[in-house]
Amino acid sequence: MPQFPAGLLDAPPAFSPSPSPGKRQSVVSRGAVVPHGPVDAAVVRAWARGNGYDVPVRGRIPLEVLDAWRRATAG
Repeated sequence: MPQFPAGLLDAPPAFSPSPSPGKRQSVVSRGAVVPHGPVDAAVVRAWARGNGYDVPVRGRIPLEVLDAWRRATAG
């Protein structure tokens, strides 16, 4: 019994291009829309501390803080 179907290698492999590396899609996480892209963590942390949020010195900024910062700074 053959392992592969007859004619498997008769045609060259076909490839399809990946999506363009341009603007990335937003992701919905726990009801919040989190756009992809660079965020200056130092700016967000300074804003958060100035607005009464407890944020870690290093590591991930909590999602609720990012959402609040985005709402407050949306132009």
